[in-house]
Amino acid sequence: MKTPGRTLFPLKDLNRNQQEAVTQTEGPLLVLAGAGSGKTRVITYRIAYLLQEKKVPPYALLAVTFTNKAAGEMRERVIGLAGKEGRAVWISTFHSACVRILRQHVEKLGISRHFSIFDESDSTRVIKEVLAEMNIDARILPPRRVSYLISRAKNALVEPDLMAEQGEVSRDHLMDRIVQAYRMYEERLRRSQALDFDDLLFFTWRLFEERPEVLRSYEDLLHYILVDEYQDTNHAQYQIIRQLSARHRNLCVVGDDDQSIYRWRGADITNILDFEKDFPEAIVVTLGENYRSTGHILGAASCLISKNKGRKEKELLAVRPDGQKVSAYAAMDEREEGGFIAASILQLIRHENFSYRDFAVFYRINAQSRAIEDTFLKMNIPYTIVGGVRFYDRKEIKDIISCLRLILNPADWGSFERIVNAPARGVGKASLDKIRAAGIEGLTPEEAVQSVLKSGAVKGKAAQGLGDLLEALLMLREKLSLGTPLDEFVVAVLDETGYLGALQAQATDEARNRIENLHELLAVVDDFLSDDRPGEISATETLAAFLDQISLVSDIDNLKEEGSSVTLMTLHMAKGLEFPVVFMSGMEEDLLPHYRAQGEPVEMEEERRLCYVGMTRARELLFLTMARRRRLFGQYDNTLPSRFFTDLPAENVELHRETVYPIPGITDSLASLPMPSEGKVAIGEFTYVPEPVEGEDRLRPGMQVRHPMFGVGQVMAVEGTGPDARITVYFPRGGKKKLIAKYANLQVV
Repeated sequence: MKTPGRTLFPLKDLNRNQQEAVTQTEGPLLVLAGAGSGKTRVITYRIAYLLQEKKVPPYALLAVTFTNKAAGEMRERVIGLAGKEGRAVWISTFHSACVRILRQHVEKLGISRHFSIFDESDSTRVIKEVLAEMNIDARILPPRRVSYLISRAKNALVEPDLMAEQGEVSRDHLMDRIVQAYRMYEERLRRSQALDFDDLLFFTWRLFEERPEVLRSYEDLLHYILVDEYQDTNHAQYQIIRQLSARHRNLCVVGDDDQSIYRWRGADITNILDFEKDFPEAIVVTLGENYRSTGHILGAASCLISKNKGRKEKELLAVRPDGQKVSAYAAMDEREEGGFIAASILQLIRHENFSYRDFAVFYRINAQSRAIEDTFLKMNIPYTIVGGVRFYDRKEIKDIISCLRLILNPADWGSFERIVNAPARGVGKASLDKIRAAGIEGLTPEEAVQSVLKSGAVKGKAAQGLGDLLEALLMLREKLSLGTPLDEFVVAVLDETGYLGALQAQATDEARNRIENLHELLAVVDDFLSDDRPGEISATETLAAFLDQISLVSDIDNLKEEGSSVTLMTLHMAKGLEFPVVFMSGMEEDLLPHYRAQGEPVEMEEERRLCYVGMTRARELLFLTMARRRRLFGQYDNTLPSRFFTDLPAENVELHRETVYPIPGITDSLASLPMPSEGKVAIGEFTYVPEPVEGEDRLRPGMQVRHPMFGVGQVMAVEGTGPDARITVYFPRGGKKKLIAKYANLQVV
């Protein structure tokens, strides 16, 4: 404990560069923190240093990161360093911080402070409804594609009108339909008093732009801002940080351009590369000592990433000994690859001091996990998949959460339509269509139900079921207003809506599993209530806070470190984690690097960064595996070793002793490999350009095309014209395929 009048701040625990990053408190600061260099340590020590040595009040600090897991770890470390003072520091994810701001001020933009937060599945459902109303075939314009383009536009702070202007510039004949879908989607969200995940950022930026007095209040409050993983910020996050830090300019950003791997969801690497242009007075501190990985692992990873052109030059040195060399293994197929991984795990557990939880298997796409899972099941290896069906995505959990959202936000049409017939109340499509029609004039779902019941448009069993639902919602809102504790209130929802009773009446194994999941939801409520909460808040505000928390949970947040099982996940999910032993499977062209990166220098550099991130998750041992042929999507394809093998140095990487197949770059047998493009990598100022959406281009024999599943191929024959043309294409990975133009999603290369 700190003695009054005596400085005991433990700067001696830090190396020289870390100390500089902690003590340089005034003005803009860029901390380039290489993999395993102690960036979380620097951020937490810096916060504690500001509190204890600079006497900055905790309410004047804001630290933002990207996952609840990272924010929670940061908070615990700060409390450990600074004591109870650390509890009052605002440490949050970007989205949680925006929710907190919007709950207080969003009514100034005409939106209810009890707005619902639509998750990805909610948003996709609304977009499907919009496209159906527009009579657009989902095979021509897939809902997920429209959702992706709308998300990218929002993260770039582009509204439908601006998107329309840019669509005209790009002469994309489908853009007008996408813009129309964007407008209709926004109208439906506003009608439900709902915001999607991207809106949380967009509306916070808009609030600060349109209500300068709100921005001033936060500028008055927040004198020091810290941003973790700055390389992963998108344009909206970048602008919000610029708004909040404009007055005091005490902005510290920590990140590593070599670990920027989320371009596909809007992350803009120029935010970190151009920090010194945005803040000419900025000081730059580089953390160049890696405390995580052995020398051979770090040497291999550093050599790989050095081949990228769009990066800041830096050197990362291993503090730990060299250890064992990185091991490369080539299997005959994906089953043999899975067998090698499983056998290696069992051997290391048997002969070394490892347990199952020390191992992680990474892959580029989720479809790769099946062969590995099959092998693990046969060999009784326990495993956990990160990124599977989330607890909060299970039907019964989403049903009850939707009911809670509707109680809080009576305008939420999405939640109403989900629970109107859950449990079954005899409300069919015809009855629901009449309710929707009644709600066109701006009525809430319950007002629309009252209207159709009063007019007699809905009768019989459906009318009885709707009446029961209205009565239950009225009773539950009254319980909430009377201050019923959250745990008791959720139990009341299960009972009053008849949801629990309906499951109990089914008496099936599936129903019993659903009931167990609902009991687990009650445990989640108990955990929420056991957390420290500032001050006394009403039952309504407690429910709102609970819904906010579970709306912002990510897959990584649910990764449990206790227990013992091998962790399986995609490379994108692995960011921020570390394991003693890592297997990176599928080191093949068109997987890693992914086929979409072929011929695209900027995308290829991101794939190299993704490979680098995977490699630097390993502490003790790293295995890079590939298969000479692989079955994906029901089709066997011959493969080529990843070009990234040729980027690895012989002094750090060796061929595994059990490998019988050569790997170019690792052995002397240099087979023909497609080499990385030498094209210039454009790293410039941020602009939003809508990505092209493929239509029905006229194709000719001899043209090179790219297919989403089979990769690049050559057109052999074209029969007919227009969208119904039959196109024969030869794909090296898939053989000869006959495709219909309007469904093929072919891109001309």
